[in-house]
Amino acid sequence: MEIKNLLLAFTATALAFLFNLYITPGLIHLSHKKKWYDDAEDDRKIHTGLISRLGGIGIISSLVIAATVTSLGTARLLHSSVIFRLSHHHNPLLISAGTLLIFVIGMMDDFTDIQARKKLIGQIIAALLVIAGGAGIRFFTIPFAGITLNLGWFGPLLTLLWLVGMTNAINLIDGMDGLSAGISSIASFIYGIAFLISGNIMLSIISFTLLGSLMGYLFYNFPPARIFMGDSGSLSLGFILALLPLLGSPESGTSLVMPVVMLFIPIADVLAAMLRRRRKGQHFFIPDKEHMHHKLLDMKLDARQILSIVIGQQIISGFAVLRFLMVPGPLRFIPVAIALFLVTSLFLYLHWNRHYKKN
Repeated sequence: MEIKNLLLAFTATALAFLFNLYITPGLIHLSHKKKWYDDAEDDRKIHTGLISRLGGIGIISSLVIAATVTSLGTARLLHSSVIFRLSHHHNPLLISAGTLLIFVIGMMDDFTDIQARKKLIGQIIAALLVIAGGAGIRFFTIPFAGITLNLGWFGPLLTLLWLVGMTNAINLIDGMDGLSAGISSIASFIYGIAFLISGNIMLSIISFTLLGSLMGYLFYNFPPARIFMGDSGSLSLGFILALLPLLGSPESGTSLVMPVVMLFIPIADVLAAMLRRRRKGQHFFIPDKEHMHHKLLDMKLDARQILSIVIGQQIISGFAVLRFLMVPGPLRFIPVAIALFLVTSLFLYLHWNRHYKKN
């Protein structure tokens, strides 16, 4: 990578970090003034005390401000507007509208507690907007076989499931100080590096500004937290992290490898929840306290120890993704398989420890 690209990454990250570092104390103060706190009486919650739920506003606003400033500065430096273009496949207005809708749904839920079905309908509409805007999974590559399949009409359906699924996956795992932000920050960093390698400057700026925004948020959310991101933050994070890879390589049959590996912890947590609730005969929207962080807490680990485990796994996954992107040939799938195996092993151990060890 060129030095100017590394400077661009540093600038985008630093600006977003400083913006959110400045914005978040004001949000905390506003929450105390208006009594806008996260509901500590919910049985799923593990925190006590009066904690702001407006962190998502700081994350998204600093992302937008820093990405705009960095993009304008870079475009002026390069004497070109090409940085603002995504691809001839994409309609930026529809994609932005879908992303904004997700943020609005999250904000409404933070203040009025929307029914799960209504939230799901809103998420589907947002996903359909970005699909109409040209974002989508169009191809699938069979590992080791070198065969790429055109998904045709099945592509938009798979894209819809991917976007809605990941939006809720980050939301569901956002149950402990620093957890979802820690997972998302490492994913954003790997995204940014990957887009720099591929020469996609605009998506790289968005990824690094998201990283900076999350770092600024983590300054106040690291255990013990003074602010939570709320649904406005967690839903938006999941949607953005699911969307960016689709914009970066719409013609690639391996475009999902990076996000699947980097977000496999929340993916596995959702799959485990689906199986668990199906086994118990419960509806999927009925919450419980058997998510990954709940099981780790039951093992007498504290929040910082749990974060160390999760961040360590994310770093391993990040190395696997970078090796996949940089090394040609079928052997590049081996580090990816190892990273996925480690996460799967963790979830299987937690299930065994919860349900079988005592017996």
